[in-house]
Amino acid sequence: RYSRNDIIGEVTMNMGDYDIGNSLEIWGEITKNKVPREDLQEVLVSLSYLPSAERLTVVMLKARNLFLPQCKENMDPFVKVYLVVNGKRVKKKKTGSKKGSCNPVWNEALTFSLSANNLANAAVEVNLLKHFISYTN
Repeated sequence: RYSRNDIIGEVTMNMGDYDIGNSLEIWGEITKNKVPREDLQEVLVSLSYLPSAERLTVVMLKARNLFLPQCKENMDPFVKVYLVVNGKRVKKKKTGSKKGSCNPVWNEALTFSLSANNLANAAVEVNLLKHFISYTN
């Protein structure tokens, strides 16, 4: 079960500015959140890189307040994650869809092979999508 946390501020970091192959501590200036809580759509993602295996793991944990106020029971959200190297999409993986949920919990790990040489030129693109159930005659 997940607790409901409200964002009071955020810090944005460009991972290309850091040597993440070594243990490091990063400090940043916190900016206040200006979006009202009820209008805020959130996705919780975990990233980790294992240098010895040259493996990047993206864990899609959960999301909340998706597609409100038009959220309906027939909406099935899922996530497509792209590994982008040198500005080009090189690999795509996706989560399963969560039936009829505006607050889905995936807890799915998506792994990508990524050499240490390409790490500084790599990015992760996360796309949140929705299936709609439709019927045709």
